[in-house]
Amino acid sequence: MGRNIRRIQEIEYQRVQEEMDILKMHSLERIKELELKPKRSKKTSGQEVLKSIPYLKLLEDFWIKDINDWKCKTYNLERKKIDLIKFLLVKYKVPNFLYSIFNNHYDKNPGNYTSDMLLLFVDLAQGNSPRYILKNYLSKSESKIFLNSKDDDIIKSIWVSKSESYKLDVKISNAILSKNIDIIYQLYFKRKIDKDAIKFWESVLLFFARYNGKLAPVDIIDLSDYIRTLPNIFSFKGRTLKSVMTLSSQWHKDIIKSRGAPKELDVWSGLKINNWSGIVKHNKIDNPWSITQIKNNVDLYNEGKNQCHCVFSYKGACKTGHTAIFSLKNLDQRSCTIEVNNSYQVGQIRGKRNRKATDEEMSVIKIWAKKNHLKINPHGFWGFR
Repeated sequence: MGRNIRRIQEIEYQRVQEEMDILKMHSLERIKELELKPKRSKKTSGQEVLKSIPYLKLLEDFWIKDINDWKCKTYNLERKKIDLIKFLLVKYKVPNFLYSIFNNHYDKNPGNYTSDMLLLFVDLAQGNSPRYILKNYLSKSESKIFLNSKDDDIIKSIWVSKSESYKLDVKISNAILSKNIDIIYQLYFKRKIDKDAIKFWESVLLFFARYNGKLAPVDIIDLSDYIRTLPNIFSFKGRTLKSVMTLSSQWHKDIIKSRGAPKELDVWSGLKINNWSGIVKHNKIDNPWSITQIKNNVDLYNEGKNQCHCVFSYKGACKTGHTAIFSLKNLDQRSCTIEVNNSYQVGQIRGKRNRKATDEEMSVIKIWAKKNHLKINPHGFWGFR
């Protein structure tokens, strides 16, 4: 009996020793990994961080301190950028959303950027009145709302300030913005101010504000394709919602009638979003799915023709990089057409003859969207009319 106990103790001791040896080995490997891994450093110069903020360089004449005196206090690049901006420009507190001016994701070329928005930041940061600049874009009441905005993006803040002053329903306002972000950006951020275009889009907001409670976001976005084509001299004065919807409906019908098969191949680069394919289980059945970006006019035409909707009218937006169109297929059969804007938000999702996406199709789209870090617009399930 005693021998058995000793034998058990020996076996247990041996097992513990083996486990300790394994842990020791892993610890040594981890130490080697840490030694080989490059250490993150806070020792970044202001000139290095400045390379990632091209718009800050444009304001060099307004710097209040020497960039070489800046000391890095964080590892995070975004925090470094904000800290450097504050160091070089800011004397007084500036609304947080205004820092998005320096991180413009709508246009990467600083040469295209209006100096007004940059100077607005400087005025507020250095104790000057912003009214001289804001008067070109916003009324006094709109400016007050704008400067107290809680949004994290300057374009959204401008748009919301106008919508609130017109008492337009928030959901309707967001629906218009999400569909027309590319045009709205150009209104306020391009070098040349187009006052006629600003007045036209203000009239759009005023028109829809008259119909608060009578429209859903899906109705607004369905009208947006038509409104985008209207000249700035178009007037909503004397028009009713019914008459504008009639004009929109006729425009969509004309588009469908006029489209013909392309005679020459026209290719574009598209947005940097990965295609996807995989097996998704639904109701205990494995189904093969794929989502592919359409990057030429022939494939776009065939998508619209087979799906019986006018997605082909989006060719221009695809070529300019404002929109990307994807085809969802099941067993190589077209299932849904998907639109993604250049803010990487999934917009329109529709099947044949503009039917709504099924639960199974939506589950596939959500998998693909998550892998590509895309947002799905909650108002985006309208159709390609």
